[in-house]
Amino acid sequence: MASVVLLWAGQAVAQDVSNEQPASDTGEDAVMSTVTVTAQRRTERLVDVPISVATVSDEQISLAGGATIENLNKVVPGIYLQRDVYGLSPTVRGVGSTLTSSGGEPNVPVYIDDVFVPFKAANIFDLGSISNVQVLKGPQGTLFGRNATGGAILLTTLDPSTDEISGKVKASYERFDTERYSGYVNLPLSDKFAVNAAATYRHSDGYIRDIISEEIANEGEDYSFRGKILFQPTDDLGIVLAAYHSRFDDPTGSSYQALLMAPLIESTSAFLGLPIARDPFSVSHNAPGVVKTGSDQLSANITWDIGSGVLRSITSHQDSTLESFNDLDVSYLPVLNLSLNNEADVFTQELNYTSSTESPFEYVAGLYYYDNDSGTAKPLTLSGVPQYKARSKTQAISGYVDGSYDFENGWVLIGGLRYTQEDREASTDFLSPAGQVLITRDQDDSESVWTPRIGFRYELSPDSNVYATYTRGYKAGIFDTTGLNSDPVDPEFVDAYEVGFKTATSNATFNSAVYFYSFADAQVNSYVVDADSGALFNRTLNANEAEIFGVDLDGTYAFNDHWDVRAAIAYTNAEYTDFPNAPNYGGVAPTGLLNVLIQDVAGNHMVRAPEWSGNAAINYHADMAGEMRFDASLSGAYSSKVY
Repeated sequence: MASVVLLWAGQAVAQDVSNEQPASDTGEDAVMSTVTVTAQRRTERLVDVPISVATVSDEQISLAGGATIENLNKVVPGIYLQRDVYGLSPTVRGVGSTLTSSGGEPNVPVYIDDVFVPFKAANIFDLGSISNVQVLKGPQGTLFGRNATGGAILLTTLDPSTDEISGKVKASYERFDTERYSGYVNLPLSDKFAVNAAATYRHSDGYIRDIISEEIANEGEDYSFRGKILFQPTDDLGIVLAAYHSRFDDPTGSSYQALLMAPLIESTSAFLGLPIARDPFSVSHNAPGVVKTGSDQLSANITWDIGSGVLRSITSHQDSTLESFNDLDVSYLPVLNLSLNNEADVFTQELNYTSSTESPFEYVAGLYYYDNDSGTAKPLTLSGVPQYKARSKTQAISGYVDGSYDFENGWVLIGGLRYTQEDREASTDFLSPAGQVLITRDQDDSESVWTPRIGFRYELSPDSNVYATYTRGYKAGIFDTTGLNSDPVDPEFVDAYEVGFKTATSNATFNSAVYFYSFADAQVNSYVVDADSGALFNRTLNANEAEIFGVDLDGTYAFNDHWDVRAAIAYTNAEYTDFPNAPNYGGVAPTGLLNVLIQDVAGNHMVRAPEWSGNAAINYHADMAGEMRFDASLSGAYSSKVY
């Protein structure tokens, strides 16, 4: 994809990954600056961090074809972001989740300003006031806790600044008559108070047509608003209050087609002269799809520098909703229509302490509390018939410490440990066709888990390092609330081994990593239709074992003040090694529907795990009259097929 824009695009060579206002100088000094990240919960040079981290600026996302989180696919290899029916499902190095059951959360979490956003239906949005994005590859069980077996996506938005009034406006037009607009403004009120606000809006005419009426079936729009208040009573104490409101209405995720269709549905459609859509630009649904989500968040971030280190409190409350309607038989027959309404109420509280950087021993230690109350807002219905109502509640508390010790001879020891205690319960009311409760199933369980990290880093030179680490990642167990006799789903674990090399000079960077994962009890699910009754249920289970290994390479080079290039490539070999009970379809039942089979898929490639992915870009920059600056970028991205 090629894009030419008139805006200030952040240099590919270096960027300061913080949530403060962007610096006003944009010349050679910006190119020569050091890339810093917060991947280890403390500010460090990227070249010193023993983790595979991809940093992306707001401008780089914009140049990739629009400031939306979905465009991370185009600038970060090894990551696959797919919009499934209900939300965004990230996969990093083959580790991802397709869970849709109540209480099911992604195993590549999204954090916005250090606040975990567990409701994946709320994770599709444009980036209105984004400062930067960090993609952490590999398990983050020590630093980011439960449900980070694949990695983590950290988004940082701009904090208010007391320096000066500033703002920006963006507008873009894309294919399918897609329009994107965003605006941002910062207003200092005094030397201690400041506020900012950002808004985004997107509308798309869509590209999927009903095969009979030829009307568009996936017109969509969304909007969001984020506001922040900064109060800084002293130089050492800062308080940032934030509010976020978003709405999303886009049925693209439910506008799917049949790869394999039940013979009874296909033959009946043919008899009635009803066509069936087979390509990704057409649908044959008997009712329009609906996917609507909403999210409202409040947060408070308090930072206090006490001299020996920094104390921090991060408090958040989130309310999220999902309304959906899906034609599961993907034909004009009114056979299987699913109506689902979910909601989630989430409260989180984190307290941590980060040591100063004046000692050879640097560390961060903290406590974290998580409370999630989620479930179906209305009964799930299949073809208008009520099936069940479900509710899940999860409470988790954890303590962690992670740090490094510099022996000052080039060797740095790395270590961390996190303890998590989790309690969860779920209740499902199975209903009669009249909506009456027939039977109630209650489930409860608890877990106590330790997730360690250990490794070393050796400084080859002030700007070059090699490292080797072992990390364990953990995703909490869940209940399959959709089945009367379904078994609880065990937690999944990833044992990750990684060796890497990083170097950075005044005009070039290069990062490389080789890794191997042992993946146990991966949580997977599938919609399964009972061949005799036609009833739909969501089967959630564990894949016993999988193995993943691969290589990541990325680099940047600045020829001069005007020209720079960046390129990255990732290879991922991910396959199930022990999965004898995978659900599949085959054959025909007496009803004419497909039989549900149990199949051994050991040796199969894992889902949503592209074997090869990469991207490259060449950028040109030039100063123009006054404060104007011209930036042009020619970029491309590639991803091999996924299952």
